[in-house]
Amino acid sequence: MPKKAFTLIELSVVLILIGIFIVGVVKGGGILNAARLASARSLTVQSPVPQINGLIAWYETSHKDSFKIIEAFDASQITTWYDIAPGSKPNTTSAKNKLTRTASSAVLYQVSGINKIPSIKFSGAANAMLAGLADFYQYQGSLAKCSIFFVAMPLTSALGIIADGGSGAYGVSLVAINPPNIYFNLTTGVSTGTGSNPASIASNGSYITAAYFNGATSGAYVNNAATMAGGGTINPGTNTLRGLTIGAGRDGSSGFNGLISEVIVYDRLLKIQERRDVMKYLSKKYGIAVTGL
Repeated sequence: MPKKAFTLIELSVVLILIGIFIVGVVKGGGILNAARLASARSLTVQSPVPQINGLIAWYETSHKDSFKIIEAFDASQITTWYDIAPGSKPNTTSAKNKLTRTASSAVLYQVSGINKIPSIKFSGAANAMLAGLADFYQYQGSLAKCSIFFVAMPLTSALGIIADGGSGAYGVSLVAINPPNIYFNLTTGVSTGTGSNPASIASNGSYITAAYFNGATSGAYVNNAATMAGGGTINPGTNTLRGLTIGAGRDGSSGFNGLISEVIVYDRLLKIQERRDVMKYLSKKYGIAVTGL
């Protein structure tokens, strides 16, 4: 039999079906993203983070109060990142410890970040989120000892500051990713060792780190809740944590290029089981394998 060409009606039906299929795929992707976000929020609410004594600041990217509603969409320029720790009053005019900056394409909300849930993407020279000393210091004071947990994915091999606790005249107190190591500077810059259990950080990898500020016996745990990166402590000096900047130095130096999804600060050195509890929560939420749990 001779082949028949499609009629206009048949072509119209095919085009309609293709349109329905495309819409379904797009909506399906939206439903999947919503499900991931709901799961992340559930894990956040049920996490042990606020039950552990000494929590002073908690920044994450899935909670409904982490950002201004008008900024929580893909590729939005973030101007405010709220502390969601109990009592911090996020997303209100009286919020404590909120991190702020001028809107810039260097600090963007990314819907599909680490583990395909939201992250903040830092890039370029203007990638600092600053909290004024008067805001942070009046609540926490000066911390000689503290524990800072963070979830991050570096996109380059350059040194990038994750958190700077310095405050102008009081000097630097920072922790950074400097692949393949974690880098501290509390007056002296020093990296975790490589001889035993090295951090082994590489571009495009996802990492959960517990950084312990403790003067001459500081150190970091990277995707490992039991053993310090490098096998032991390091001596970066004795400066204290007084302010807080995420994503670069307080002066905008050594900007981190990559994704940051969560930063948790305690005013003491957590015990091993407490560290395990926090890292277990982060591991489940972000799909990052952690040993020593």
